[in-house]
Amino acid sequence: MEQTGQVEYILTNEALSNIQRQEIQGSIDTLKADKDHINSEIRRIHVTLQGLLSQRDAKDLQIKKLEGMISRLKDFPNELLSKVFEEYAMGMEHPPWILGHICSSWRMVALATPRAWSNVVVHFSESFSTYSIFDREKVLHNLHPSIISSQNSVSTSDVRARLGLKALALARLERALA
Repeated sequence: MEQTGQVEYILTNEALSNIQRQEIQGSIDTLKADKDHINSEIRRIHVTLQGLLSQRDAKDLQIKKLEGMISRLKDFPNELLSKVFEEYAMGMEHPPWILGHICSSWRMVALATPRAWSNVVVHFSESFSTYSIFDREKVLHNLHPSIISSQNSVSTSDVRARLGLKALALARLERALA
């Protein structure tokens, strides 16, 4: 806080005496020390806050894991999941491999449900690069599409180049596009 004498120094154009300069310099030094202490306290609180945020995130992760353990979805029989996957895939806008990203048991059910793979829609974009899901033997073993359709018009050779389909899947694609 400014002392009354310092305010008077500011309001005048008179030259300061050495004693007045020393008083003001002392006030500046005190204010800088106070500011350094405040900055130190801010850093300490920031470190504490970061630690608390990390602890909270760890608790959130533990909660999600435990909630996953008691999820009623785990109680669904595989046969029922398979039927749900078939219905989900019938919409033609929902790629069946998305279901396999939920958990390993859903992945196994999705891959073991051939009807979910009976219609596969492929969306191409200008920047599309080879999508390796069709190269995986596990998927190809279960992939028996009767129709593979595309939302954009592309030639069979373009599909072959972009997706690198195996011979069986490519033959089915060519029959479907013919």
